[in-house]
Amino acid sequence: MRADSSKQEGECSSSTGLSDGSVPSGPADAASTIPFANEEWRTVPGYETAYEVSSRGRIRTVPRMVKPGNRNGWMSRSGFVKPQLVEQQGGGQPILTTVFVLDGLRFTTTVARVVYTAFHHPVHDSERVLHRDGNSLNCEASNLYTLRKGL
Repeated sequence: MRADSSKQEGECSSSTGLSDGSVPSGPADAASTIPFANEEWRTVPGYETAYEVSSRGRIRTVPRMVKPGNRNGWMSRSGFVKPQLVEQQGGGQPILTTVFVLDGLRFTTTVARVVYTAFHHPVHDSERVLHRDGNSLNCEASNLYTLRKGL
């Protein structure tokens, strides 16, 4: 069963803070397209020309020209990617997933795996990405670690 997360998509804001002049600093501000304090952006391995991921677990597209599916011409594409909240079978915690599209090919993965790969090292097939605080929705780079499957 899929349900949309509370994160919002939209254009990257040119503002550097909230309306009261403060800088966003925590998960409560995650729905915003306003930059967080101390947020670092890196390219997504394998999708360097199309996507970037932040140390706070947000994903955005790199400004580029794309050809829409059934339409003529090209269009500019940029903005934040809205992750999907996926409920686990058997009642486990929900996880955030995302879909990358490049050259007409779609690839679905977890946000945690993307963040971990960009900020730590590639995740081997025998490893799982886990959350230090136990909150599967907190995909900040500092909150993630790997553990071999079966342990």
